[in-house]
Amino acid sequence: AETAMQAWQQEWEAFNQVAAEPQKNAEVQRSKIDQIEDALKGLSSRLDRMNNELSGLDTTELEVEKTNISLKINEKESGLNALEATITAGNQSVQKKREVQKNLSSELDSARSILQQQRGKNASLEALQQASQTEKGEVNEWLTRQQLNTAPRLLDTLKVQGGWEKAIETVLGETLQSVTLKTLDTVIDELGNLDQSNLSFIELEQHSVVSTSKIELPLLCDKLENSGANNLLHNIFAADSLAQAAQHRKNLSVNDSIVTQDGIWLGANWLKVLKQQDSKSGVIERRKQLVLLEQEILDSEKAISALEHSMSLSEQALIDAEQTRNQLQADKSLEVKELGQLRADVSALTSKIEQITTRHSRTLSEIELADNNQQQQRLALTEARQQLDVAIESMQKVEEQREALILSRDSVRDILTAARELSQTESQALQNVALKTEGLRAQLNSVTNTVERLTAQVGQLEEKKATLAQAKQDSIGPISDYKVSLSQQLKNRILVEEALSQARTEVESLDLKIRESEELRASVEEKTQTIRTELERLRIDSQEMSVRSKTIVEQLEESGFDLETIKRQLPEEAELVQWQTHLKEIQDSINRLGAINLAAIEEFETESERKIYLDAQNDELESALNTLESAIHKIDRETRSIFKETFDLLNASLQDLFPKVFGGGTAYLEMTGEDLLDTGIAIMARPPGKRNSTIHLLSGGEKALTAIALVFSIFQLNPAPFCMLDEVDAPLDDANTARYARLIKEMSDRVQFIFITHNKITMEMADHLMGVTMHEPGCSRLVSVDIDEAVALAAV
Repeated sequence: AETAMQAWQQEWEAFNQVAAEPQKNAEVQRSKIDQIEDALKGLSSRLDRMNNELSGLDTTELEVEKTNISLKINEKESGLNALEATITAGNQSVQKKREVQKNLSSELDSARSILQQQRGKNASLEALQQASQTEKGEVNEWLTRQQLNTAPRLLDTLKVQGGWEKAIETVLGETLQSVTLKTLDTVIDELGNLDQSNLSFIELEQHSVVSTSKIELPLLCDKLENSGANNLLHNIFAADSLAQAAQHRKNLSVNDSIVTQDGIWLGANWLKVLKQQDSKSGVIERRKQLVLLEQEILDSEKAISALEHSMSLSEQALIDAEQTRNQLQADKSLEVKELGQLRADVSALTSKIEQITTRHSRTLSEIELADNNQQQQRLALTEARQQLDVAIESMQKVEEQREALILSRDSVRDILTAARELSQTESQALQNVALKTEGLRAQLNSVTNTVERLTAQVGQLEEKKATLAQAKQDSIGPISDYKVSLSQQLKNRILVEEALSQARTEVESLDLKIRESEELRASVEEKTQTIRTELERLRIDSQEMSVRSKTIVEQLEESGFDLETIKRQLPEEAELVQWQTHLKEIQDSINRLGAINLAAIEEFETESERKIYLDAQNDELESALNTLESAIHKIDRETRSIFKETFDLLNASLQDLFPKVFGGGTAYLEMTGEDLLDTGIAIMARPPGKRNSTIHLLSGGEKALTAIALVFSIFQLNPAPFCMLDEVDAPLDDANTARYARLIKEMSDRVQFIFITHNKITMEMADHLMGVTMHEPGCSRLVSVDIDEAVALAAV
């Protein structure tokens, strides 16, 4: 039956090879026809599109637009040239205005400098003038009560011819400070109230006095432009030189005198020369200089005001010119931008025109090519349809042959099916017999092996029993010794702990005493420092007094005075305060003389304030430094105490936890340095059955378990809300993994553990599982399982 079926199959395959050819040809022709029809449709659509595109490829409007833009470009370029010329002129104008402003600024600075010098000189002269006119407090009070404090002095009423100021001052002297009155009757009755003070008055109403001497010299009163002091200058002649005065001296009467222009005053039998200058000398000249300086200051201020006004106008003109220039530059930038845009538009239009021209010629070529291609496709379509008709006729003949072969296949298949069913039944019976035989043979071999293994186990168990009995006998002896030793060690531990507690108490007491002693020492040092400072100040004062005493003695010796003589000549009523006050007044008068730096006082005050501020800052810094050092010492003490306490607790926790993790062994922490603040910490771990001398002798699992013991010891010392463990159990075997899981289970009452693991033993311990899968590449999916719910569901 199978041979007949194979023969039919060969005939069927040969038929299929023959029958597939017409069908394949027909399919090819149909596909070719569809392809040609699609190509014809595409060509037709393409021809329509290209014809429409060809009608739209007109460059006339673009040419007109390009011409208009070119005209605008020419206009912009001419306007830009004019704008650049205007900007150049504006830059030159700005440069000129800047130069003008620079010159004005220089002139203004020079004028201000001159004004400052004039004001400084004026202030110096005023200070000298005020020093020469300063009255004592009692005199000022008396003048104020008499309403004469605003009355002009004689000095203010005089107008002296140029060059004769020194002569007038030599003659009048302190009389220049006399208070001028209309009549002396107003003050005569009140002079009794003026105690121990020098003061002079002069009437404004003067009478001319004529000298009786026959000397051909002008009177000194003629050198005054007004007659305010004629009575004081009567019978005083004015000579241009000392030689002239000496020539006329023999003709002077008793009441007459001659004064030279440089201030030498001669009488008939006396001569007075004033060469030494003091603060009250030159008041007339200074007053004249003050008047001139006031006028110069006014002129300088007016000039500065005019320069400032010109400066303001110049600045405003410069600002306006710069704004105009900036506006022109902005306009230029805008024009350049617009010109660039126009040029870009022309370039774009030129490119677009060229593209349209190129596209037009290309479209004509494509239309011609598409027409030729369309004609070829139509010829190919006619030929393909003819071949399709021939293939369809061949397919009809093949179909008739197929039906005949199918009928033959059905009959052969029925015969083959019946034969296969019979063969399958016989084969099944034979297979059952063979399986039964093989099962019995295997069962016999298994029983034989089991008997042999049990016999060997009985012998091993007998040997192990004897060994255990001997070990039992050997281990009974040392137990009592170990118990006694354990009891003694426990007692020793209690004693050591009591001693340690007592030592800690003593240490705390000593720390307290040390702190109290340090506080007392700080207080004593502070008091000592205060006393030392006061003692140093007193020493400095003593040295200063000694130096001052020696200096005064040396000054007296240089001046030709004797100290003992001065002491004897001092009046009994002399007081130090009064003399110091008088000395201070003289020193103040001296300080107001000479080259005065008006800014020195302000600079001194500024520097004094700065010194006070810096001293305060220094005191604060020293105080803060002392406080910081005290805090550092305190922190160091507390750090040492806390570190030692934490180290002991962590060491005890590690010693207790390590045997649980390893099932035996010992571990402890050891400091590598003496100072608790910078010491290192070494962990000494000895798993059961090992005497390792270095960490490299530990396996990966033992290293992991040691780290787990240390980390969990820290957790017990300072528990955290949760702990994450990332594949900590990866290097552990099953036994160590079980210990690790039990330890986590014990600590889970106080700490929530989140761990990542691939170990089934660790997973069995978990309360909740979360798995990550990836069904598709790059796409993760989370699967969560609650163990309690899963167990309850499995139970149902």
